Amino acid sequence: MPTFNKPTGPGSPGSPPSPNEPAGTAAPPPRRRSALRWLGWAVSALLLAIALTGAGLWWWAGQATSLATVLQRTAQWLPAGQSLQSRDVTGSLRSGGRIGWLRWSSPSLVVDVTDAQVGWQLPLLLQRRLELRDIRAARIQITPLEHDQPATPPQPLQELVLPLAVELGFQVDQLQWGDNPALQAQGLAGTYRFDGQDHRLTISNLALAQGRYTASAVLQARAPMALQATVDGTITTPLPGRTEAFTAAAQVRADGTLATQAAQLNLEANLQPAGATPAPGTAPAAKAAPAARVPAPAPAAMRATAQATVQPWAPQPLEQARATLQAVNLAALWPQAPTTDLHGTLTAGPDAGTDTSSSTTQAPAQQGAWNLTADLTNRTPGPWDAQRLPLAGLQAQARYAAGGWTVNQATATVGLAPREGSLDLQGSFAPATGAVQGSIRLRNLSPAALHSALAASPLSGSVQAQMPSQASPLTSTVVRLTADIRSAAPTGTAPASATDLRIDAFTAQGQWNPEDNGGTVHIERLALDALRARLQATDLRISRGAPPSATPAAGNATAGSAIAGQGLVQLTLPGSQVRVQGNIAPRTGQGEGRWSLTDAEQTLRWLGHLPWLGKELQGTLRTASAKGQAQLQLQWKGGWGTLQQQLHTAAQGQPPNADAKAPPIQLQTSLTSPQLDLVLPPQASGTADATNVATLLQLRALKAELNGQLTQATLRLEGEARTGTQRLSLQTQATGGLSGAGQWQAQWSQLRAQWQDTRRPGVWTAQLTQPWAMSLRTGASPATAVAPSARASSTASASPTSKPQGLTLQASAGQAQITGPVPGTVALRWQPVRLTTVAGGLPRLQTQGTLQGLPLAWVDAFGMDAAPTAAPSTAVPGAASTSPTAPTLAPQPLLARLGLATDLLLEGQWNVDTTESLRATASLRRTQGDLRILSAEPPAETASVSTGQGLGPGSVTTITPASTAATSRGTPAGVRQAELSVQLDADTLNARLQWASARAGEIDATASTRLQWGEDAAPWPADAPLAGSVRARLPDVGVWSALAPPGWRVRGTLDANATLSGTRNAPRWTGTLAADELAVRSLIDGVDLQGGRLRASLRGNQLELTEFQLQGGRGSKARIPGQSGNRTQAPTDRGSLSATGRLTWSDADTTGGTPPRIAMDLQAQAQALQVLVRADRQVSVSGNLRAQLQEGQFSLTGKLTTDRATIILPDETAPTLDSDVVIRSAARDREAQARAQAAAQAHQKAEQAPQLVPAKPAVIAITLNLGNDFALQGRGITTRLTGEVDVRSAATAGAPPRVTGEVRTEEGRYRAWGQVLDVETGLIRFNGPYNNPSLDILALRPNISVRAGVQVTGSAQAPRVTLYSDPELPDAEKLSWVVLGRNASAGGAEAAVLQQAALALLGRNGGQSPTANAASRLGLDEIGFRGATTGEDASAAALTFGKRLSKDLYVTYERSLSGTLGTLYIFYDLSRRLTLRGQTGEKSAVDIIYTVKYD
Repeated sequence: MPTFNKPTGPGSPGSPPSPNEPAGTAAPPPRRRSALRWLGWAVSALLLAIALTGAGLWWWAGQATSLATVLQRTAQWLPAGQSLQSRDVTGSLRSGGRIGWLRWSSPSLVVDVTDAQVGWQLPLLLQRRLELRDIRAARIQITPLEHDQPATPPQPLQELVLPLAVELGFQVDQLQWGDNPALQAQGLAGTYRFDGQDHRLTISNLALAQGRYTASAVLQARAPMALQATVDGTITTPLPGRTEAFTAAAQVRADGTLATQAAQLNLEANLQPAGATPAPGTAPAAKAAPAARVPAPAPAAMRATAQATVQPWAPQPLEQARATLQAVNLAALWPQAPTTDLHGTLTAGPDAGTDTSSSTTQAPAQQGAWNLTADLTNRTPGPWDAQRLPLAGLQAQARYAAGGWTVNQATATVGLAPREGSLDLQGSFAPATGAVQGSIRLRNLSPAALHSALAASPLSGSVQAQMPSQASPLTSTVVRLTADIRSAAPTGTAPASATDLRIDAFTAQGQWNPEDNGGTVHIERLALDALRARLQATDLRISRGAPPSATPAAGNATAGSAIAGQGLVQLTLPGSQVRVQGNIAPRTGQGEGRWSLTDAEQTLRWLGHLPWLGKELQGTLRTASAKGQAQLQLQWKGGWGTLQQQLHTAAQGQPPNADAKAPPIQLQTSLTSPQLDLVLPPQASGTADATNVATLLQLRALKAELNGQLTQATLRLEGEARTGTQRLSLQTQATGGLSGAGQWQAQWSQLRAQWQDTRRPGVWTAQLTQPWAMSLRTGASPATAVAPSARASSTASASPTSKPQGLTLQASAGQAQITGPVPGTVALRWQPVRLTTVAGGLPRLQTQGTLQGLPLAWVDAFGMDAAPTAAPSTAVPGAASTSPTAPTLAPQPLLARLGLATDLLLEGQWNVDTTESLRATASLRRTQGDLRILSAEPPAETASVSTGQGLGPGSVTTITPASTAATSRGTPAGVRQAELSVQLDADTLNARLQWASARAGEIDATASTRLQWGEDAAPWPADAPLAGSVRARLPDVGVWSALAPPGWRVRGTLDANATLSGTRNAPRWTGTLAADELAVRSLIDGVDLQGGRLRASLRGNQLELTEFQLQGGRGSKARIPGQSGNRTQAPTDRGSLSATGRLTWSDADTTGGTPPRIAMDLQAQAQALQVLVRADRQVSVSGNLRAQLQEGQFSLTGKLTTDRATIILPDETAPTLDSDVVIRSAARDREAQARAQAAAQAHQKAEQAPQLVPAKPAVIAITLNLGNDFALQGRGITTRLTGEVDVRSAATAGAPPRVTGEVRTEEGRYRAWGQVLDVETGLIRFNGPYNNPSLDILALRPNISVRAGVQVTGSAQAPRVTLYSDPELPDAEKLSWVVLGRNASAGGAEAAVLQQAALALLGRNGGQSPTANAASRLGLDEIGFRGATTGEDASAAALTFGKRLSKDLYVTYERSLSGTLGTLYIFYDLSRRLTLRGQTGEKSAVDIIYTVKYD
């Protein structure tokens, strides 16, 4: 077999090594190759990790929370003393986002940014470029803070090079610098670029004051850092005294260098007219005069030029400057500046004998010599309060040399003639030593030129500062100070309106020592008489304190301040006096103060004339008034610096006593006022509490004491306050103070309050039964702070734009009891309470507790109407007060008005927890007692006993039975259960009411809905869902008869079952309503309706009445017999009333504010319904009625017919006084006045009560037919009535209805004067008012030879009663025929009878004379007297007694005055003209009488 050999060369892997081959040329071992392989994998893994990390960072940078995270981390990396806070941050680090609020603070500056939007391109950073596309901010506020200047001067710049190229655009809507006063600019917009060589800034828009500006600047990044900047703007302002619309152009240019010590800038500014637009009809503006102090014929256009040379790194930066002004208005350039018209020049520069180029070779005394001159005129001076500059002219020369200022002469002119004054100043001042000397002289300086409210009495005098003789300002320190300024005019010459604001005199003596304790002013004596006040100071020392040895802590702006003072200061004001004596320093101090208010009215009037209080407060003080006295005493021990240090350390999150090197300040204060009355003016219109009535606040026996220190103080307070009818007395004692960082704690050992409304009886008292502790902590809510609290600056709350910080209130468990005017005591017990407010969210509350022994009768104290009082007292004009002697009516309790009395006691509990979600439960339940339904009699009888004769004041005594007597009357309801519970879980609200009683029924009702919580949203929205159910059962409705009118009774059973659904705006009901055995009864009125049945159903938004049946009463057998009486007997059938209908309501329109509208349609039908079933009256009716309510208008239509009626009226009524009789009584007058006021208040409440729909006039259209069996008897008349009337509503709202139709009498008879008259014509016509129909009635005496009787015409309110006869006869004969039935005789006795009849005819009681009344009581129809006829003597006179046995038969018995026997007459009417007469007695006869009429 052939064999193939492989190559065996040196390079062959299979060949054995050659002995001559070196070892180093052998193949590498496998271990090295493995290490290299692992190294490659490690590098690859590292690169992969870096890539994954970069990808993760890139992904994270795109998240919506990355920007907020970077701001949080940045806040932790800031240097000490700086902090960064942010809130409402959204957006990513990759593309930018929105910052709701950002604050950066340092020891010297605070910057607040509101609503900022930032956008950039992050990938450009890889190209060393930072490009911010858009930076927008709604508001930026920059607030500089007081801080110590560094000891070393700033070093000159060498270069300003950024590591990246930068390009950004910015826009700020509002920019504010400073706080008080603040400089505000609007609409700032521009760009900034840095390309590695130059910084370029361009501002395209900036609005400041009355001007609008643009700017551009280029700054070289490296030395020599050349700068070129330009600012251009336009200013629009009115010319003083002219009508031109003036526009000025402003331009500022700067060029120079900023690098090295030799840096120098040249500044140039120009302000010149850009054009004017004259108003129509005005001449062009005249040119300004060449001389600044010479008045020009007309105001010139505003113009100004300025040049300056500045060396920014030199000790004296300003090398030279010059400015020329012409008609310059500072208000147009600066918002807070006054309105001016300045002309003149200002120059500043080196001394003329000094060469700045060779300053190094000059003597030290001449180095840096510098002069300042000013020559200005203000042509429109005015007081400060008128936004004017009081300065009219200024000429001044000053020189600065060798570290000191020297003013050779300075004259300032204030005001215009004739009130022109001047102020001259000369002297010197050395800033290094604080030494000063010189004098200020005032000549006829009018205070009115400074402020228009001050009196115009000119002031003259001097203020001098003198050093010892032979002393140099640069070496001496002690300066003697004297001042003597007095008013030139006597007090009486000032205007009366300005007397209170006069400056009379100012004198002072003292000295100034700048080397004593950092500078000390020692005022040996001082006296100031001004504004009707006097200020005196004796041995007063004020020191600035030694300079601080170290830089104060960041945020403590006054840590280096060491102001101290001591002495005696007295201030005497109109009506009060203040006295303070002692010493005060940062670490030590002791003294006392006292304020005595002897006449509050004078002090208040004096304060009301001070113009510096502001117009609003000044107006309030002028319209208010006060009377009384008060005294305030104060004692202190300790320094003010320790108090400030405690507050500062607490704000830094440390205990208040941390780092305290001195004992805390101790205070002892007391305030006492035996009597103090304040009348506060009415609230301004347009506010929520606007009112036209002044408020009278009365303080009595007020005592307040506050002793201790900031960390532990004790408060005692007691006193009484009264306002109107409200009285409050308070007694309390508490201890507490500052216990930590923003944390206050207090503990009440005693708290008792009493409250009373004098219009209501009784006093309310509330008091603690055990000590109670509470703590309050302030600070930012955890969700809003970005930087740690330890790094937060103390100025973090300085910005007005920041949201309010959170508050945490914690209270310990406690107990209290409350007593009221109604017997009973409520015990309150609660567990620890915690309340936390979160910025931008709902408060978080945790509380739970119980109450026991709550009387339900307390609702009388809250529901009782206030008793009306007399008119307000005139002692305090405009104040609502109550006279103690004003008559009042005892108000009736609410339960008594409802016919209820109770001794129920309730217990309850509550549990509220809103920490995580809103959860709350509350319940009230019965523990003992019962409810009584009172009878129809008033539960509380009130008797008024009046004294006096009606001429004097008299008195009214009100006697009311004890309330306990009410609970013993009435029907007990047998209450077994009464409970109300409410539960709130998040946005779900559930409520349940359970009521169970033996007689007052049972109720089980539940309801649930949803709430929403938001700052601007309503808690209960219109679309909130509703769900609920009501189950009620009332076994005996008659228990509640007390709620019906007096004398009425109800009976029956009631069952209801309904469910609720829908929304608050559109509720929907489903259920049934049933009632059986309903009965309504009133014995007094004769109403007795029985056997009622009701069935109704609820469907959505409607109530449908499917069945209503009611039967009439029975038992009345009233009947008027006779020809004129009833035709039929009283019915035995009760009759019936049935009704059906529907009641609907619409949904409320929340958008338009339209309330729900109610619609109703009811139809009722009566069939022989016996409405009245009394012994003396019976009425049964039939017919149809319909009641409707549509679009807010009610209508009632229908027709009723009287089936049968019997009305028997009493013949006599109770006696009453005529209208012209008036009984006067002081007690009754006061009672009537009180009742009238109560009625007026009730009417006002009714008018103010909300109405579902606008009121519209009701529409009434009812036809009433009297039928054919309507009988009426009484007052002497017996008749049947027939006819038909229509009742219609009036066209005018509120007017009574109109009645039209006729009512006629049928077979009517009228009994009068012992006679029975037939009503021949009886017609009553209605044609409008129901109470004033027209009358047409004719009643004739039957069975006489002539037609004689009585006729009534006219109207019911103005009837005309006349005698009637046919044929016409004289009135005397008419009366004789009516009364006697024959002609009048000549006898005097018979004339007397006729006279009595005439009086009776025109009188009352239906013509019933006394004899007729006597005859009626004896069962007779006539008792008369017949006089002697012609030819007879007086003995022929006789008495007659008559009785009508029937219509045609009449019997008369006559007895003569002298005879022994009488005569009996019998009259029988055979016909109208033929009468049969028979007589027996002394004579017996039978006659037939035929009557013939003749004229």
